[in-house]
Amino acid sequence: MKIVKSPLRYPGSKQKFCETFKNILDKNNIKSKLFIEPFAGGASVSLLMLQNNLTEKIALIEKDPLLASFWKTVFFDSEWLIKKIKKIDVTLDTWQYYKNHNPKTIRSKALKCLFLNRTCFSGILKAGPIGGQKQISNYKIDCRFNKNTLINTIGVLAKYKERILFIEEGDYSEILNKYQHHINNESFIYFDPPYVNKAKDLYNFYFLDDDHIKLKNFIYHLNTHWLLSYDYEPPISNLYKDFSNYGFFNIRYTMSANKERILKKEFIASNLNLNSLKI
Repeated sequence: MKIVKSPLRYPGSKQKFCETFKNILDKNNIKSKLFIEPFAGGASVSLLMLQNNLTEKIALIEKDPLLASFWKTVFFDSEWLIKKIKKIDVTLDTWQYYKNHNPKTIRSKALKCLFLNRTCFSGILKAGPIGGQKQISNYKIDCRFNKNTLINTIGVLAKYKERILFIEEGDYSEILNKYQHHINNESFIYFDPPYVNKAKDLYNFYFLDDDHIKLKNFIYHLNTHWLLSYDYEPPISNLYKDFSNYGFFNIRYTMSANKERILKKEFIASNLNLNSLKI
């Protein structure tokens, strides 16, 4: 299995889930023609699908305009983004500028997204700068902004642009309904909604109680392959208890400031067979 890691450091990233996800597909003999990720975020699973030819095309949906613009730029405007990465000064002054900047174009939103993601604590766009305002930490603001690595990663991903069906900004249900003529028994939808725990601190756009119920009802009526993953919270497990296939998966929590990353439990539900997996 090969994968170029996402250029984004994302709260709740599913980089560590990729191997288990591929095992689920293999056990169920699934190879889709279209893979859709309605809560794109860092898009680690979609990148896995692309780079291992587990699907013909992918589609990304993201409500946060900064993230949506970033992915559009990576795949369709990569040369511009790479030039900007080469020139940008990774300093606290630049961080202050982007923190207060209100971008209007796809390009400027994409650059703000990338800069803050790589210079904010744990990749949280609303967090403070790595190293703090006084930069007295051992880890300075530029420690996660390796220009060469970012440029190489974006260059590799841009080669897949012909296999992107669409990248849309907005509500998952509205966009999935808009593209419903593309969704059939050869499609696969992977739902990875915002973390339940501390969601307000992690994301610009997060779920309220009614949003969790809305998502469950939306999934219930789907007629295609799907899989859902959440951070484990008892209300979520109870919400999906009438679904026949569900389980749990341990993943390293990526938002701790400690070097020892603690294991956190993730809830998984699907209309695929999960029984043969150790989750």
